[in-house]
Amino acid sequence: PLQLWRFGLRSDGRPTVSSPPAALPPLVQPFVGDFDGDHRDDIFWYGPGATPDSVWFGSGLGSFTATESLGAPLGGYTPLVGDFDGDGHADVFWQGTGGSVESIWYGAARASRFAKVTDAGWDTGAADKVVVGDFDGDGRSDLFLYGYGLKADAVWYSNAGRVAPTKVTKVVFGTATPVVGNIDGPVAGGAPTDDIYWYTPGATSDPLWTGTGARTFAAVIAPGNTGVPIIGHFDGYPGAPNAARADLYWR
Repeated sequence: PLQLWRFGLRSDGRPTVSSPPAALPPLVQPFVGDFDGDHRDDIFWYGPGATPDSVWFGSGLGSFTATESLGAPLGGYTPLVGDFDGDGHADVFWQGTGGSVESIWYGAARASRFAKVTDAGWDTGAADKVVVGDFDGDGRSDLFLYGYGLKADAVWYSNAGRVAPTKVTKVVFGTATPVVGNIDGPVAGGAPTDDIYWYTPGATSDPLWTGTGARTFAAVIAPGNTGVPIIGHFDGYPGAPNAARADLYWR
């Protein structure tokens, strides 16, 4: 059954369980973001094709307010969550497949739901993998478009004013899995930037691209591992020396 488990409310460490606000149709796919900017995460239930979609807005105290019939794009889109205009509301970039019309839904106050923008400047084309990160540290999420083998690669830097991104061509040879996070901590004298660890299976060394804050990357060599990386902040807490640095857990 659908349940919300909230931790930190009981002294024994067990979760407090509450029920969802509404039933869901089959085949919906959930993704999470603070779409209304109230510092509580919400759940977007995307229904591919003609399946109805909805958003459950977090209301605190374990409850949600359900909103339905948002008109998400029909067909097989991949939703990518980031704050592309830097206003504190999570947005959704709808990545399509070859020739599909792509758009950004900018998060807004709950009553306004989303500002839906379709712009020909946002077209990922034949990219094999698209990842989200703030690679220049300006508080706006960017996109990295990665093509396997000899395909063209690029980073799209978001700009103020919800206009088309600044596109910078990059070259990544071979086939790797981009793992995004702020691995090296804050840039000296500047804001934190996200980095890309280019993982390839095996113990050989892998490239680590660290964001410089100037819309460029500095490339260093990082140790390889035979496992699969999971990125997160596993040793940090607010104020800890390593709180700003992401870690890699290998399984």
